Amino acid sequence: MKKIVKNSILMSTIGLIGLTTNQRVSAAEQKQETAPALMSSNESIISASSQSSKEQKPSTDNSTESGVIKNSESAAETKNKEEVTVKQNNEIGPGVYDAPKVSQRSTPASMNLLRNTSRASMNLLRNTSSFISSIHDGAISSWRKYGVLPSVSGAQAILESGWGQSTLATYGNNLFGIKGTYNGQYVTMPTQEYINDQWITVNAQFRKYNSWNESIEDHGNFLAVNSRYHNLLWKTNYREVTSLLKQDGYATAPNYDTLLNSLIEQYGLTSWDREVTDNVGSLDQLTANSNNILALGWHAINDANNLPYSYLILIDTNTGKEHKRIAINRGRRDDVANAYPSINTAAMSGINANIPVDSGMYGHTYRVISRYAQLPSGEGSAKDFDFGNTVKVPAPTKQNLGSLDNVKVNSNKISMNGWHASDYAQGKNTHYLIVMNVDTNKEIKRLKVNNSLRNDVHSVYPNVYNSGMSGFSAELAVDKSLEGKNFYVISRYTSTTNGNSDYVDYQFPNVVNVPQGPSNLGSIDQLIQNGNILHISGWHISKNVQGLNNNFIIIMNKANNKEIGRVRINRITRNDVAAVYPTVDNAAQSGFDIKVSVDAKLKQKNIYLISRYSNSNSGEGRYVDYQFINSLNIK
Repeated sequence: MKKIVKNSILMSTIGLIGLTTNQRVSAAEQKQETAPALMSSNESIISASSQSSKEQKPSTDNSTESGVIKNSESAAETKNKEEVTVKQNNEIGPGVYDAPKVSQRSTPASMNLLRNTSRASMNLLRNTSSFISSIHDGAISSWRKYGVLPSVSGAQAILESGWGQSTLATYGNNLFGIKGTYNGQYVTMPTQEYINDQWITVNAQFRKYNSWNESIEDHGNFLAVNSRYHNLLWKTNYREVTSLLKQDGYATAPNYDTLLNSLIEQYGLTSWDREVTDNVGSLDQLTANSNNILALGWHAINDANNLPYSYLILIDTNTGKEHKRIAINRGRRDDVANAYPSINTAAMSGINANIPVDSGMYGHTYRVISRYAQLPSGEGSAKDFDFGNTVKVPAPTKQNLGSLDNVKVNSNKISMNGWHASDYAQGKNTHYLIVMNVDTNKEIKRLKVNNSLRNDVHSVYPNVYNSGMSGFSAELAVDKSLEGKNFYVISRYTSTTNGNSDYVDYQFPNVVNVPQGPSNLGSIDQLIQNGNILHISGWHISKNVQGLNNNFIIIMNKANNKEIGRVRINRITRNDVAAVYPTVDNAAQSGFDIKVSVDAKLKQKNIYLISRYSNSNSGEGRYVDYQFINSLNIK
C-alpha cells in the first residue's frame, strides 16, 4: 500500500491543469472522447523536476491581482510559465496538465510518470499537512453545495495539482486546470491542442481563483452540472465514489480509483467525511428586515448527550467575528430523521428562530452557525455547523404600522383596542382615533386616547420609534350618527390640539358595522296580583311615537284575545333603558309603574298586556302598540 501511495504522489508532481469548464464544456473537453492517446513516447516537454527548480511560488492571495495575470506578472514569471506547455491527459482526468519528459519507450504515460522521481517531488512529501489543511474548507463546502464527498475532492486535488505545485495551482490557484474564466479572472498558458490532425501549441485562458478552496468548489460544480457524474453525488462511501468516477469515465488510468483510495487512507481524509455525515444541517430560509433575522432549517449531530444547549451564532462576514448569539429550542423534523436515520438527534434538529436586529447591524452581512454546546453560555465542548448562507440586514426605512386587534359592538357602545407604532410620530404626542363613514369617507367623530404599554409589539418591531408605548383602548358611545352605519378607524398622531395639521395617520383595514337599533321594544318588569291589587311595571320604547302623546296599558283576555280594559298612564323616567338604547328618542321616558284594582271583569281571567302610544285621548286613532310576552292568571 505504501508503494502505491508513493507512486501516486510522484505521479501528482506533474502538476495537473484540470477541467475545461464549469457550466459548459470547452472545446478541449468536447474533443476528449475522440482525441488520440496523449503523451506518446516521442513527446518531449519540460519535466516536472525542471519546472520545480525554475519556478518560485508566489502568494496564493490574489485578491488584488488583475483577472488577466499577464498584466501584473513579472517578466521572470512570464518566462517560467512560457517554458511549460500543458495539454490534456485523459489518463489522469478531463483537465489540462503540466507534462514532463517521458522515456522513449512506448509505455503508458501514467507508468512513465510513476517512474520519474525528483528531488522536488520528495520535498513535497514534507509539505502534505499544510496543503491538506489549506483545501479542507473547500472540500467541505463542495459537499454542502454539490454533494461531492470531501475525501474524494481532497484526493483529486492532491493528485491533479501535484500537491498544489502545478503551474496553474501556483499562478492561478487552479488545482484542476479548468479552462476559461472565473468571475472574469484568468491566466494564460501555452497548451498543445490537436487541430486538423496535428498537434499545435496555442495560448489558452485558464480559470484563476482567489484561493485553492474556491477551485475545489468550482470542481464540485463541474461534477454536479455534468449528468454523467450525478450517480456519485451525495454518496458517503469513498470507495464507491472513486469507483463511480472511474466507471463514469472521469479518467482512463486503470488504477485511478486505487490511487485516490490510497491517498484518502494514507492521509486520513475520511475524517472529512465523518465531519459532514455526523454533523449535518441546512438552512431552508434565511431572511432579514430591519427588525429581525428569520432563520429556518435544521442541524443534526451524533452523540449530543453531553451537549444539551443549542445556539445560533451570527458571524459578521466583514470582520469574521461573532456579533451575537441566541439560545434556541430545537423543534421536530421528521423529514430529517427519515433522511439521516443513523443520527440520533435528527428528529429534534429543527431551527425556527427570530433573531432581533440591533442598530449596529444595519448594512452588515452575517453568516449563521448552529451550535450544540456543553455549557448554558454556549461555551465549553461544542459542535458547530456553518451553513454558509449569508444575509444582509437592510438599513432601516421609516415605518408606520398598526393593528386594530379587537372591536366589540353592542346596542349602546363600541369597545376597541389595538396599536399604532410609527417612526413619523416623533414630536407628535397627541393621539386621536377618528371614526370614518365607509360610504361617504367622511369623519363621523373622533376621540382622544392615551397610549399604553405593548411589549409584544416592541419585541417584533424594536426599532420603530414608539412601538413600546403604541397601545390604545377606547370606548365609543353609539348614537344616531353611528347607528346603522359601516365605519373604519384612523389612528392619528399629531402635534396640534385639534389634530388637523402636522399629523401622521394609519388607517386600519377593519370595517365595523353598527346595527340599526330597535324601532319598537318593551319589557314587563313586574306583573303580580296582591289581593285585589294588580301591580304592573315596565317600559316601552319606539322610534315612531312623534305626536303620539297619549299612553295606555291595555289588559287583554288570553282566552279570546279581546280587550278587558285599558288604563291611561303617565310615562316615567328610565335612565337604565336610555343607557342601553341611546338612539331611541323616548327611551329615557319609556317607563310605567301602575296599580289596577281587580274587579269582576278581571277575576278568573288569564291576561296579557299591551303598551300603546296614541294620538287620541281614547287610545284610538293613530297608535303604536307593543305586546308583552308575559301573562298572568287572575284569581
